[in-house]
Amino acid sequence: MKKVETETLDNVVGGATLSLSAGVINAIVKLVDIVFEIGGSFGSSVRRVTEDNVCPLD
Repeated sequence: MKKVETETLDNVVGGATLSLSAGVINAIVKLVDIVFEIGGSFGSSVRRVTEDNVCPLD
């Protein structure tokens, strides 16, 4: 294996600091999915209440 000099290592630029990683994108997609699911559930419950179509609490 070729040994790399210290001066060369100081000039190395790279990594995922400026771009989005797959993990971050996956977390954002899951968050959006959860928000849509909560909105759908809330909208459905509002619709059921306004249409007086709720189950009685016995």
